[in-house]
Amino acid sequence: MFWFSQLYATRIFYAIGFTAMGIALELAQGWLGTRQYDLLDMLANTAGVLAGWLAARLLPRLLPPP
Repeated sequence: MFWFSQLYATRIFYAIGFTAMGIALELAQGWLGTRQYDLLDMLANTAGVLAGWLAARLLPRLLPPP
């Protein structure tokens, strides 16, 4: 999330997309049968996205704007 936030100005759409991707991957693990999905993993994925988004909001841009 932090890396994409440095590349694009519309950060909220990426935050929503990465959160949805993390939840979808956890659900897919449950459907495969060989692995289990975990609600705490979903929360950890979401927390990681939020941490990257917040860091991108608080820290200066590391990359020049496109």
